[in-house]
Amino acid sequence: MSHTFDFLLAGQQAKKLLERLCEEQLPGCGLRQVELEILYFLCEAGAGDTASEILRAWHLSKAHISKSVDNLRRGGYILLCEDAGDHRLVHLRPTPSARALAGRYAAVRAAALERIFAGVTPEERAAVRRVAEKIHRNLCAELDDHPL
Repeated sequence: MSHTFDFLLAGQQAKKLLERLCEEQLPGCGLRQVELEILYFLCEAGAGDTASEILRAWHLSKAHISKSVDNLRRGGYILLCEDAGDHRLVHLRPTPSARALAGRYAAVRAAALERIFAGVTPEERAAVRRVAEKIHRNLCAELDDHPL
């Protein structure tokens, strides 16, 4: 039986692959996928260090991010540091153990991408990246217009 490609289903399948690889390669880390992604965001992506920056980047609910940040703080993975210039702003500072785990998670992400892109030429990867960036902009614009 032949299956047609379903873009939305492919995203879910990629997420399941990443979760499976995490279970295999990061056994017993005790963190949920979203918490691993937050550590990756803070340590590897260099895209910001506040909950509001995570919210803008991922369009998750404030409650979801708040729960994850609280779990990471209780687990000793992040420190909450008040901004010197604006006391309402709290920076999320990863601990050394968070940096080590984020590095291992980055390797798992890279392995997942290698599996996903097996047999795809560099030119095809570049084309996929260009299209995916356009799709990402469309999704962000849509979600900015209609927050979760």
